Amino acid sequence: MGTILLKIKDFIKYKEGCCLTVYADSRGIFTIGYGHKIIPDDGLFAGDIITQERADDLFDHDFYWVLSGVKQLVPGFDRLHDNVKVALCDMAYNNGLTGLAKFRKFLTAINTNNLVRAKEELIDSDNFRSRDLHGRYLTLVNLIEKAIV
Repeated sequence: MGTILLKIKDFIKYKEGCCLTVYADSRGIFTIGYGHKIIPDDGLFAGDIITQERADDLFDHDFYWVLSGVKQLVPGFDRLHDNVKVALCDMAYNNGLTGLAKFRKFLTAINTNNLVRAKEELIDSDNFRSRDLHGRYLTLVNLIEKAIV
Protein backbone atom coordinates (compact mmCIF):
# COMPACT_ATOMS: atom_id res chain seq x y z
CA MET A 1 0.00 0.00 0.00
CA GLY A 2 3.06 2.26 0.17
CA THR A 3 2.91 3.47 -3.43
CA ILE A 4 -0.75 4.48 -3.20
CA LEU A 5 -0.07 6.42 0.01
CA LEU A 6 2.55 8.46 -1.84
CA LYS A 7 0.12 9.03 -4.70
CA ILE A 8 -2.58 10.22 -2.29
CA LYS A 9 -0.16 12.47 -0.40
CA ASP A 10 1.18 14.00 -3.62
CA PHE A 11 -2.35 14.63 -4.89
CA ILE A 12 -3.42 16.37 -1.68
CA LYS A 13 -0.22 18.41 -1.49
CA TYR A 14 -0.71 19.54 -5.10
CA LYS A 15 -4.35 20.50 -4.50
CA GLU A 16 -3.67 22.25 -1.18
CA GLY A 17 -0.45 24.00 -2.13
CA CYS A 18 1.99 24.98 0.60
CA CYS A 19 2.21 28.27 2.43
CA LEU A 20 4.79 28.69 5.17
CA THR A 21 3.10 31.78 6.61
CA VAL A 22 -0.05 31.56 8.74
CA TYR A 23 -3.00 32.97 6.78
CA ALA A 24 -6.80 32.97 6.94
CA ASP A 25 -8.26 30.64 4.31
CA SER A 26 -11.39 31.34 2.24
CA ARG A 27 -13.56 30.46 5.27
CA GLY A 28 -11.52 32.64 7.64
CA ILE A 29 -9.80 29.67 9.28
CA PHE A 30 -6.16 30.25 10.19
CA THR A 31 -4.11 27.79 8.19
CA ILE A 32 -0.49 26.97 7.37
CA GLY A 33 1.52 24.50 5.33
CA TYR A 34 -0.60 22.14 3.26
CA GLY A 35 -3.96 23.33 4.54
CA HIS A 36 -3.23 22.58 8.21
CA LYS A 37 -5.90 24.16 10.43
CA ILE A 38 -4.15 26.02 13.24
CA ILE A 39 -5.04 24.72 16.71
CA PRO A 40 -3.97 26.26 20.03
CA ASP A 41 -1.33 23.55 20.60
CA ASP A 42 0.45 24.68 17.41
CA GLY A 43 1.45 27.94 19.10
CA LEU A 44 1.07 29.81 15.81
CA PHE A 45 -0.60 33.11 15.04
CA ALA A 46 -1.43 35.18 11.96
CA GLY A 47 1.75 36.07 10.09
CA ASP A 48 3.98 33.47 11.80
CA ILE A 49 6.36 31.61 9.50
CA ILE A 50 7.39 27.94 9.74
CA THR A 51 10.03 25.83 8.00
CA GLN A 52 9.29 23.43 5.16
CA GLU A 53 10.22 20.60 7.54
CA ARG A 54 7.53 21.66 10.01
CA ALA A 55 5.00 21.99 7.18
CA ASP A 56 5.83 18.42 6.11
CA ASP A 57 5.53 17.17 9.71
CA LEU A 58 2.15 18.85 10.15
CA PHE A 59 0.98 17.38 6.84
CA ASP A 60 2.10 13.86 7.78
CA HIS A 61 0.29 14.09 11.10
CA ASP A 62 -2.89 15.40 9.44
CA PHE A 63 -2.67 12.89 6.61
CA TYR A 64 -2.42 9.80 8.80
CA TRP A 65 -5.21 11.08 11.05
CA VAL A 66 -7.40 11.54 7.93
CA LEU A 67 -6.44 8.14 6.53
CA SER A 68 -7.38 6.44 9.80
CA GLY A 69 -10.74 8.21 9.86
CA VAL A 70 -11.49 7.38 6.22
CA LYS A 71 -10.82 3.72 6.94
CA GLN A 72 -13.41 3.88 9.72
CA LEU A 73 -15.99 5.47 7.40
CA VAL A 74 -15.16 3.04 4.58
CA PRO A 75 -14.35 -0.38 6.07
CA GLY A 76 -13.38 -1.83 2.66
CA PHE A 77 -11.00 1.05 1.90
CA ASP A 78 -7.96 -1.18 1.29
CA ARG A 79 -9.84 -3.10 -1.44
CA LEU A 80 -10.96 -0.01 -3.35
CA HIS A 81 -9.55 1.18 -6.66
CA ASP A 82 -6.62 3.54 -6.08
CA ASN A 83 -8.46 6.47 -7.69
CA VAL A 84 -11.32 6.08 -5.23
CA LYS A 85 -8.84 6.04 -2.34
CA VAL A 86 -7.36 9.30 -3.61
CA ALA A 87 -10.80 10.90 -3.93
CA LEU A 88 -11.90 9.82 -0.45
CA CYS A 89 -8.72 11.01 1.25
CA ASP A 90 -8.74 14.32 -0.58
CA MET A 91 -12.37 14.93 0.38
CA ALA A 92 -11.61 14.09 4.02
CA TYR A 93 -8.49 16.25 4.07
CA ASN A 94 -10.29 19.20 2.49
CA ASN A 95 -13.61 18.92 4.37
CA GLY A 96 -12.51 17.17 7.54
CA LEU A 97 -13.84 13.77 8.53
CA THR A 98 -17.09 15.30 9.75
CA GLY A 99 -17.48 16.99 6.38
CA LEU A 100 -16.84 13.75 4.50
CA ALA A 101 -19.35 11.93 6.72
CA LYS A 102 -22.03 14.38 5.51
CA PHE A 103 -21.70 12.85 2.03
CA ARG A 104 -23.90 9.97 3.26
CA LYS A 105 -25.29 8.87 -0.11
CA PHE A 106 -21.83 9.07 -1.67
CA LEU A 107 -20.33 6.95 1.13
CA THR A 108 -23.16 4.43 0.87
CA ALA A 109 -22.45 4.11 -2.84
CA ILE A 110 -18.73 3.65 -2.17
CA ASN A 111 -19.38 1.10 0.58
CA THR A 112 -21.66 -0.90 -1.76
CA ASN A 113 -19.16 -0.61 -4.64
CA ASN A 114 -21.60 1.39 -6.77
CA LEU A 115 -19.12 3.80 -8.32
CA VAL A 116 -21.59 5.06 -10.92
CA ARG A 117 -23.88 6.20 -8.11
CA ALA A 118 -20.92 7.61 -6.14
CA LYS A 119 -19.95 9.72 -9.15
CA GLU A 120 -23.55 10.94 -9.53
CA GLU A 121 -23.66 11.89 -5.84
CA LEU A 122 -20.50 13.97 -6.20
CA ILE A 123 -21.90 15.74 -9.25
CA ASP A 124 -25.09 16.45 -7.27
CA SER A 125 -23.15 17.94 -4.32
CA ASP A 126 -22.99 21.57 -3.24
CA ASN A 127 -19.19 21.33 -3.42
CA PHE A 128 -19.35 20.36 -7.12
CA ARG A 129 -21.59 23.39 -7.77
CA SER A 130 -19.41 25.71 -5.68
CA ARG A 131 -17.42 28.21 -7.72
CA ASP A 132 -14.44 27.78 -5.37
CA LEU A 133 -14.49 23.98 -5.29
CA HIS A 134 -15.87 23.02 -8.70
CA GLY A 135 -12.47 22.33 -10.28
CA ARG A 136 -11.35 20.18 -7.38
CA TYR A 137 -14.58 18.17 -7.40
CA LEU A 138 -14.53 17.81 -11.17
CA THR A 139 -11.11 16.19 -10.76
CA LEU A 140 -12.54 13.84 -8.10
CA VAL A 141 -15.46 12.92 -10.37
CA ASN A 142 -12.98 12.15 -13.16
CA LEU A 143 -10.93 9.96 -10.82
CA ILE A 144 -13.99 7.93 -9.89
CA GLU A 145 -15.07 7.77 -13.55
CA LYS A 146 -11.72 6.17 -14.42
CA ALA A 147 -12.26 3.58 -11.65
CA ILE A 148 -15.58 2.42 -13.10
CA VAL A 149 -15.07 -0.93 -14.80
